Amino acid sequence: MAVGSIEFNARYRGWRLSKKIEVSDGATLISVLPELVSVRQAISDETLEVLGIDVKALDSYAAGITKGKGYAAAGETIKKLGSKETKEAVLRACKGKEELSGIASSRLLRKVAEITGLPSEGSLRTA
Repeated sequence: MAVGSIEFNARYRGWRLSKKIEVSDGATLISVLPELVSVRQAISDETLEVLGIDVKALDSYAAGITKGKGYAAAGETIKKLGSKETKEAVLRACKGKEELSGIASSRLLRKVAEITGLPSEGSLRTA
């Protein structure tokens, strides 16, 4: 039985995000945190799309250059992030808008961390 909710609504021009999280009696912060993190991730992805960054292209590129999981795989992949090929892929995802490349590069790094299983800012620590 829900005893409350957390509601989030955002609108900007043609973009809109709504999320309602039902909270039951006895819910702990740890049980609600994954839902809150999902709101943050949705906002992040939507914001990039509003800016005109092709998030799917970045995710696809990250998947293509990442081989395996763990720190060794992450280290090898991160070395590739400074390459000319990666910079060109980021610029394509930004549709040629160089001023967006830093934001897109951050998203690419976050995706690489996710694929390799490394902790990232969106990770939950329950211990």
